[in-house]
Amino acid sequence: MGILEAEQVLSRLSDEYDQAYYAGIICERRGKARLHQAHPGSGHDAYESLCEAMSWCEQAATLQPSGNGDSLLG
Repeated sequence: MGILEAEQVLSRLSDEYDQAYYAGIICERRGKARLHQAHPGSGHDAYESLCEAMSWCEQAATLQPSGNGDSLLG
């Protein structure tokens, strides 16, 4: 599944926590993929995606239900 397909699935999630958690994963994977690209500006693009991933992780952390075992950055 590619990024566009993942984003389409993301839009169908009804739970705010799930939306934030998986948006963070999508952004992280996009950032990692951009790190491996060899074109001008790919490093900056990777940085932007990884910063967005961190923002989504922070939001997910505030929404995480108690007892949820999903791993978040700490």
